[in-house]
Amino acid sequence: MPIKDKIKEVRKKMLLEVGEANRPTCDEVSSKGLLAIHNGKDSQQWKDYMSLFVEANNEAQLKRLLATDGTDNDPEMNRARAYLVADGPCTPDTVLNFGKGASDTLDQGL
Repeated sequence: MPIKDKIKEVRKKMLLEVGEANRPTCDEVSSKGLLAIHNGKDSQQWKDYMSLFVEANNEAQLKRLLATDGTDNDPEMNRARAYLVADGPCTPDTVLNFGKGASDTLDQGL
């Protein structure tokens, strides 16, 4: 499953939780997003957040989101990663737009 589809999968789960008292996906994305931003892109918290958007055991996708795949100086990739992490704390209020700024770019070349 491409990163774009995994982002859509997470977004769909979040949409199903909008208006609910129990929002485990929204809460997880929001809290992990905040920790990732606070601790920075080289932190375990960043890795934990980005792991939400990759298939299990897909090292190439995780490296892409961690910028350890040779794309760390690619402005378009960095912009997409920034949008992906910046979207996290906004849930569920901006869930309708979640991932749109990142999802088309991150699969390029994988």
